[in-house]
Amino acid sequence: MRPSLVTLFGAGICMAACSADTPLSSSSPLCTPGVQVSCACGTSLGTTTCAATGVYGSCMCGLSGTAGTAWPGAGTGSTGFAGTGSRVGLPGTAGFAATGALPPLAGSGSAGTAAVRPPLAGVGSLPIAGSSTGAAGSGGSVASTGGASGAVATGSNMPKLPAAPANCPTLVNGSTVNFPRASGEMVPVTIYIDPAAKNKPDPGGPLIIYWHATLSSPIEVLSGFGQANITAVTAAGGVVAAPATTSCSGCTTTDDGYWYNEDDVVADEIVACAVKQAKIDVTHIHTLGWSAGGLHTTHVAQARSNYIASFISYSGGLFLLPSTDQDPTNKVPGILTYGDPGADVVILDFNAQSQSWFQTFQPKGWYSMMCHHPGGHEVDPQIAPLSLRFFKDHPFKVSPEPYASAVPSGYPSYCTNMFH
Repeated sequence: MRPSLVTLFGAGICMAACSADTPLSSSSPLCTPGVQVSCACGTSLGTTTCAATGVYGSCMCGLSGTAGTAWPGAGTGSTGFAGTGSRVGLPGTAGFAATGALPPLAGSGSAGTAAVRPPLAGVGSLPIAGSSTGAAGSGGSVASTGGASGAVATGSNMPKLPAAPANCPTLVNGSTVNFPRASGEMVPVTIYIDPAAKNKPDPGGPLIIYWHATLSSPIEVLSGFGQANITAVTAAGGVVAAPATTSCSGCTTTDDGYWYNEDDVVADEIVACAVKQAKIDVTHIHTLGWSAGGLHTTHVAQARSNYIASFISYSGGLFLLPSTDQDPTNKVPGILTYGDPGADVVILDFNAQSQSWFQTFQPKGWYSMMCHHPGGHEVDPQIAPLSLRFFKDHPFKVSPEPYASAVPSGYPSYCTNMFH
């Protein structure tokens, strides 16, 4: 199988399906000997290594894995990748404690009407739009409006949700639905959802939005997030959504030359329609992606900090000027993974881009777990199975930061709270 290689030109990122015997120019080899990159393996990803001749070898496939816990379940589970590629039998753990009621929010509470989802347990009330009434409370309340057009939560410690469009597409498991960009083009989005999602018990499940690499496809979510995690999310009533980028005439690129500012509206529509049709725990809306998608992920963390709880950026980081923080009070925590300088490179050095992110945002109070793995430009196969654990531990505006003192056990030893 010939590998698909990521290539960047100037400030933009694009990908070409490169032939293993075609050099980039008449005077330079196709690749630098020893450099490892990711390549397409049917419905997953593999790795290929540049030989001494400057030619990439065959694509080593075989990433697969399973996980042992559903999102709200108690106990421990295990996850691991095994395959025939360069990383064989990588172990990992992903056990989650059972979740209970949301804690009360500060303020004075009052009864609410109209429920998109039932009031949650705790001291106080959670008035939300719908048909039922929540009891008055003395501990605090969170209001929501919108009814049929969607819920817009308010309150300093709750996300501000976008209103749903007039006609949400029906979210069906395994289907591709179209959402309009701000510029009018339709963006296809692959959806993972349980048919009975709306009837799941509180608090529901998370919403995960995955952004793929240049010239990759939404199927990349199976490597970047994992089927076991997808199953856990949907079993709890949550949704996983993986957009596919399309050409956008006259659009403004964000920070990667591949995704656009106009795609921020697509994220809004995914959120609003998922809240209407599934049992979404709105304090758990997360985003992640690889390469161009990793760069876009950090953009989304800022541009949609009204509702993004946390993020994971594989070989991404900071590229051009950062976006404006939609909610400056939300210091969105994240994981950034990257390889060695000179190895995690596709024109851009993603080790350097990750360092730039850390130097810019860590002083601003954004928690960043920095994972300097031993590979090249890739989805980190040890972090992907743990992505749901990180998201579970980092709801919207989590305080105090649970990993502030140290990265907890179970994560790879190369993950720390400092750039390295």
